[in-house]
Amino acid sequence: MAPAARAHRPLYPPLTITGLEPQGDNGVVVTAATIHNQRGELVLSGQHKYLLRHQ
Repeated sequence: MAPAARAHRPLYPPLTITGLEPQGDNGVVVTAATIHNQRGELVLSGQHKYLLRHQ
């Protein structure tokens, strides 16, 4: 089980771009998301995908 994250304590949520997927006039940006507590312990990890429109 992940360490606790407590109210009113800092969390550190860096995102790292892990992929760019062109799709015609659009594209998908894939990021790895991690959140660490104030002691540097990993409390959450996952992936985000953002659909972007080219202008």
